[in-house]
Amino acid sequence: MSFEIYKENFKKFFLAHIETHLRSPLDTSPTAKKNQPYNVIEHSKSKTAGEFSRILDEFKIPLPTYENFKEYVQEPNSIGTYMQSLLDAVLPGVLNEDKTALNQKLIDAINHQNKDNYKKMLGKANNDPQLIAKLFIQAIFIGYSQQMLDSLEENDKLSWFNKEAAEFTFITNYVTIDGLCESVRKPITLDQEQLILSIGSLKNIYNENNTITDDLERAQMFLAINPLKALEAYLRAIELALDDENFNKLSNEQVQLLFKILNEDIFLIKYGQLLETRIEYLKSYIELGKTNPQNPEVNHAVKNLLTTVKKLKENGDISTSDLPRITKYLKDTTTLINNPDSTDALKQHNSNIKDAFGKNRPWGPIVGGALLCIAGILLVAASIAITVLTFGVSSPLTLPTAAVGGIMTAAGIAMTAGVAVGLAATVGIGVGVASKAGIFAHSAAKGPIANAMEEVSSSIEKSMKQV
Repeated sequence: MSFEIYKENFKKFFLAHIETHLRSPLDTSPTAKKNQPYNVIEHSKSKTAGEFSRILDEFKIPLPTYENFKEYVQEPNSIGTYMQSLLDAVLPGVLNEDKTALNQKLIDAINHQNKDNYKKMLGKANNDPQLIAKLFIQAIFIGYSQQMLDSLEENDKLSWFNKEAAEFTFITNYVTIDGLCESVRKPITLDQEQLILSIGSLKNIYNENNTITDDLERAQMFLAINPLKALEAYLRAIELALDDENFNKLSNEQVQLLFKILNEDIFLIKYGQLLETRIEYLKSYIELGKTNPQNPEVNHAVKNLLTTVKKLKENGDISTSDLPRITKYLKDTTTLINNPDSTDALKQHNSNIKDAFGKNRPWGPIVGGALLCIAGILLVAASIAITVLTFGVSSPLTLPTAAVGGIMTAAGIAMTAGVAVGLAATVGIGVGVASKAGIFAHSAAKGPIANAMEEVSSSIEKSMKQV
């Protein structure tokens, strides 16, 4: 059978039977499989979203013989190219039109046993439907490799496990919404000398015995026997190194060395990008902390924002994929604190508030509320300044206010008359801004985060009453 005929058969079977597979009821028989669809969906919504990558373990797809498989892969000399061709055939029937999620038919099939299945799975995936779709694509790779292994004669299994299975495991790390990264859609050639140097460099960073060094030792052991297995172990070590618990222990010098290692090899670029994302986040976090606003209420609100973000990240509510957005919020807040009379900066801050509330993520209302507190304090300042404009500096204000040369200092924030009016109009959220922030924080039930935000909200409300 030619590959084109096999691919067409694979496509027809996959698309014709995938919904039935996802709708499979619970099998309670003694021979029931652990990764039957019902169990995988249950685990995906109650444990971690990553469980969904096993959803196709028991999906019995058409498979080539081992000899035919090797023949199909021989011409491109790449399992990545082979699998991408199969993905190109089925993904249009799996994803929605804009490739942001699984299509509605598959979502309905997931919800067949319980209408809240998909919603709960999203909650475990930081409300990122594209992540669920990527996990499904990963499941195609994992399921295909496992079923090929199961279909082989005993004397072929070891060969598959050491060669093809290792390559499948490796390329599965490079899944995108379109299938695979370009770098693994071609023959995988490893620079073993570079890998040896990288392993040695990483061992210099992590020199205490732990799971990272265990994987590095395993990588060194496999280098001469099975380079792909060595790379697989090395990638596990890299992923462990980027875990918060391990990463946060590194000095700045060690972080820079790790960044250098990750950018020296094409196969590690994605990890380098993840590290760069973390570095940018840390920079923005530190820079906002350095602003140290003179206004005590602004200072309190800024510290609250930083505490909020830190705790959400430590709790796992803010994922690595969320960091670029959080980084932008922090950078823009720094700009606003350093330029409190800038209508452009406040417009951007206001846009970030709406963005945070508009994102269907667990952290959205909490971070949005913290940003809202800062906007509320600026609204207080603008309101005071407008009162001065209307009634003069002799207005009965208890907050310190001064007007010199057309510039007013209200609540410790200097602004011109025009900017004061502009700020009040730009914020456009209303006098109940702090109450809303407190309500959002309270409903999030995040303990100390909610308490801190309610304190800020209370202080803003008091200031509002004095205007």
